[in-house]
Amino acid sequence: MAKVKVKLHFVLRRYGQAELEVLELPDKTTVQQLMDQYGFAPGEVGVVTVNGKLPGRDHELEDNSSVEFYPIFGGG
Repeated sequence: MAKVKVKLHFVLRRYGQAELEVLELPDKTTVQQLMDQYGFAPGEVGVVTVNGKLPGRDHELEDNSSVEFYPIFGGG
């Protein structure tokens, strides 16, 4: 099992119990699997960081990882 800190930003907070959550996930859980677990609407997540870096969605989360989800940003 991997203990992972998850921070949900802005409108994505509605998907969690708190702005910052600590989850225990099976080993080799990917970013995409974590996104699926939260049930984000398609296209709603714009940026995902893991330990301050921009991983692919197939990135496997490790123990003590810190994951942050940001929504799509708009403006002009």
